[in-house]
Amino acid sequence: MTLYSIGGVLVESALPLVEVPERRDGTSDCVIRVANAPFDVGGQEPLFDWKTDDGRTWMAGARHARGYLVRFPELAEFSLSADGRRIDLFAADDAPADTIRHLFLDQVFPLARALAGELALHASAIQTSVGAVAFVGATGDGKSTLTASFARAGFRPLADDWSRGAVGRAVRLTRADGSVVTVTLADYY
Repeated sequence: MTLYSIGGVLVESALPLVEVPERRDGTSDCVIRVANAPFDVGGQEPLFDWKTDDGRTWMAGARHARGYLVRFPELAEFSLSADGRRIDLFAADDAPADTIRHLFLDQVFPLARALAGELALHASAIQTSVGAVAFVGATGDGKSTLTASFARAGFRPLADDWSRGAVGRAVRLTRADGSVVTVTLADYY
């Protein structure tokens, strides 16, 4: 197991996470273990079933007695504890390692942080001269494309696909590399 820092969250992982920095010390906030077989979690309450344009399921989620199950058919399954601190992963033998890491980092890890009580936005963000701007929307709405366009125009990208945040009089966005940007909220109410 290797200790990593993802947006300031320490993750002890059996899954190699080459995209994020390793840490030498600290206490993990989350543990990722790799399973040898698909999960049999018993009775499940379906929560969502997201489909591709041709009607195939690409991601499905369910609640079970000990937490949540997220499935990516023919690729991987992730079982999350109710508090998001433990994630068990089963990956198909022929699933590319970079795809499994992408599914974890961009889909499953934000869910785990939300279960741990944190704000996890499905958003991309850029830095402007007056602060950060976040683009929030559903999968496929163009958040990453919009952020890439702004980056080509000279704006600094802050987050792509998800941002860890805290809300109060300001929103604090934490990038995967651990740097933090704070956006002060206007008083509109």
